[in-house]
Amino acid sequence: LDIEIKTLLKGQSFKLSCSIGTEFSDKKYIWYFNEKEIPNENKNTLQVDNFVKEYDNSVIKCLEQDESGNKKVVKAVKLRLKNPSMKKHKQAKPSKSKNPGMKNYIQAKPTQLSR
Repeated sequence: LDIEIKTLLKGQSFKLSCSIGTEFSDKKYIWYFNEKEIPNENKNTLQVDNFVKEYDNSVIKCLEQDESGNKKVVKAVKLRLKNPSMKKHKQAKPSKSKNPGMKNYIQAKPTQLSR
């Protein structure tokens, strides 16, 4: 299963469809946000309101469950934050470390890490 990438602006709302053309089927849908089941979401579509930066790099998955209880993942979407001001700033010099993103993560404020 390929993971779809969805790039969003902060505050943006969107809707995801699990399967195309199955609005009236008897199948049950199970939605997951970062491997945790989203309670009370069992329809073919999922509405997400007010995208926030803490959701950046999160993964939403949809599983289809048939009448026999068999489940299969039919959609996976990785959420990415689009930064509209990226072109206005000079790019930082590449880090020599194997994981250049960790420097920013370590310097983050504690409130940013708890979410």
